[in-house]
Amino acid sequence: MHLKRLEVEAIKQIEDMRKILGVFIVLFVHGTSWVSAQCPGIVSPEPTCIRVLANGDVEVDFAISTMGGPTPLDIQEFELWHSTSCQTKTKVATIPVGAAWPTATFVHVGANANVQDACYHIVAICAGPPVTPLAPSKDIKAIRLDNTVSNDFEVELVWNYDLSSANLNTTVNRKWPATAPSWFNIANPAYVQNDMSYVDTVVACQATVAYQIKFTNPTYNCQSQSSVDTAFILDDTPPVGVRLDSVSTDPLSLRPQMGWSASSSKDTRGYVIYRHINGDCGNNEVVDSILGRTKVKTKDLTSTYNGIGPAQYSIRPYDECFNVTPFNGTCVKSMFVTPTLDVCKKSVRLDWNHYEDFESGTDVLYKIFVSIGGSNFVYVGSTTDPYYVHDDPFQNVILTYKVVAFENGGAGPFTATSNHVDVDAEFLKLPEYQYLRYMTVADRNYVETQLFTDIHSDAHSYVLKRSLDTSSVFSTVNVFYAPKRKIPADSVVTMNDRSALTDQFQYFYKVDIYDSCGAFMASSNFNSTIHLKVEANSTKRVNKLEWTNVYGWEGGTFAYHIYRFLDGNQLREPITKFPDSGRTTVFYDSLLLINDNITAGNPSQGEYCYYVVAEENEPTFKGVAPAYSNSNEVCVVQQPYLTIPNAFTPNGDGKNETFRPILVYHDSSSYEFYVVNRWGETIYKTNSVAASWDGTNNGKPVPPGVYVYSVRYKASTGEQFEKQGTIAVIR
Repeated sequence: MHLKRLEVEAIKQIEDMRKILGVFIVLFVHGTSWVSAQCPGIVSPEPTCIRVLANGDVEVDFAISTMGGPTPLDIQEFELWHSTSCQTKTKVATIPVGAAWPTATFVHVGANANVQDACYHIVAICAGPPVTPLAPSKDIKAIRLDNTVSNDFEVELVWNYDLSSANLNTTVNRKWPATAPSWFNIANPAYVQNDMSYVDTVVACQATVAYQIKFTNPTYNCQSQSSVDTAFILDDTPPVGVRLDSVSTDPLSLRPQMGWSASSSKDTRGYVIYRHINGDCGNNEVVDSILGRTKVKTKDLTSTYNGIGPAQYSIRPYDECFNVTPFNGTCVKSMFVTPTLDVCKKSVRLDWNHYEDFESGTDVLYKIFVSIGGSNFVYVGSTTDPYYVHDDPFQNVILTYKVVAFENGGAGPFTATSNHVDVDAEFLKLPEYQYLRYMTVADRNYVETQLFTDIHSDAHSYVLKRSLDTSSVFSTVNVFYAPKRKIPADSVVTMNDRSALTDQFQYFYKVDIYDSCGAFMASSNFNSTIHLKVEANSTKRVNKLEWTNVYGWEGGTFAYHIYRFLDGNQLREPITKFPDSGRTTVFYDSLLLINDNITAGNPSQGEYCYYVVAEENEPTFKGVAPAYSNSNEVCVVQQPYLTIPNAFTPNGDGKNETFRPILVYHDSSSYEFYVVNRWGETIYKTNSVAASWDGTNNGKPVPPGVYVYSVRYKASTGEQFEKQGTIAVIR
């Protein structure tokens, strides 16, 4: 079946129309239909840079290279469209294609972009046929610059960002004054989308300054620039006031040193320092002028306050136009420390005025430091009170004190340091040594002591104390007061105890030393007496000696020497010696040989007296001569001892020719010896213990036989004795 001719023609017309419609693209932009049939792949050029001229006109650069590769035959012309709000735009300029290859610049006259916004896009017109506008480029916005001047002469620049300027180099340019012929680059802020600003500080008393922002686009070798904006600077406002955060003492010069925080006003030229006289904040004098906003400390080199009292200061900043901050009536007082030496308490008291001028308030912690003999300062202690007592510091040296106040209860950060004060720490000097050299029994119930001590100390009194042992309480028995002016001989202090019961006890002694304040300074070593006991054994004719040994000598005891004397004889000679051993020593003194000597014609009443002398061993304390210590003296009485023969031979042969009683240890003044015969007649009588009967009566020999004798005598104690017996006369 074949189609009719009219049908075939209708089909061909439809196919031709489809061929025509297949190459057309319909675009609707801003309500206008833009159709391109002959410029496939070609787009309108992108704007590359934009400049606001001094009169408010605008220049917009674009490049053909952004269009997608057209030739001059493809494009007829270029159109610049404008709006103040980037919404509906109006065509404001046209450039033929011959004038735009390969780059071109639109000039929009009358844009007034220095006072209002200006937004643009570019439309390329395809040559066709038919002649067709292409889709518009993206928008580009003129850069409009505004500024705000603050009180501290910071000029804040704010500008709208260039939509094409991301990642481009930005410069801030200034002309000062605004009529200057050339711009100067003052900053290169980094590009931050939606936040384009810069703060410039202009220090001037009065000035008009012009600013302009520029962007460099190295890809297309072009530059964008903002509108020009001017700032008027007038400095009639003084800087923001500051206050001294501390007034201290410089550690080297010992002059007042002030510190403060810099004024927040950037145009601050310097600071004026005032010293207030006699504690009056209204009565002041200029002591220094500090140049430089960031210089925040100085010293008052004209002050001598370190020795006379606290000093008060204030500060007033001034700017480059010499506007000075008004005085606010606040002055800061330094701390002034006064020391007091207490020789009795062995302490130094420091007093100072409260530091009340920290901005944080009066919650202040004071830390005390001391330098000993010029050494580095070391921490002593802390307090919140305006005084401190340094107990038991170093002695006989110069102590230098300072007090440092810490704000916020010690947390800081600000501090203030007081003046430095020197204290000659001449406290009462303790004795370097005190050695109780000996204790000796000088007489009955009388003990003599000797102390070897340091005469360079400030000892005022020496108190002799006694006890029955070293662990019991010591009681005072004597006090010796040191002379005010001491000589070398005063290093030996002799003291006596006249209440000691030396016959009954061994005593332990020590000496406590006190200063003129009545305070204890030191104690000596212990030392003891020697207590001697003697027991007489008349049966064995022996005396037992027992004594307590010396306690307290540094080198110990070398020996104990035993002295003995009879019947009150003043001739006293040592009879033996013993080494030191243990707490006590025992010695038995045999009297047999002594009795033989007595019977040979040396009568004795039987009283034996003893004492012991201890000799100190070497090396002694500090090399002094060895000391000696005597014990108490003890006397015992041996009972009379009588021996009588029972016969004798008075025959002239020279042997056993006489007869007499052998008597020792008696009272010779009461002796009586007589002989009677068997008729009771006394034929011999004598009162001499040395006399003997020769066997005669009135000069004639008596006949041999037995005779009666009688011996009467007394012991030295007064006890009466009588002995009767018989004696045989043998011829």
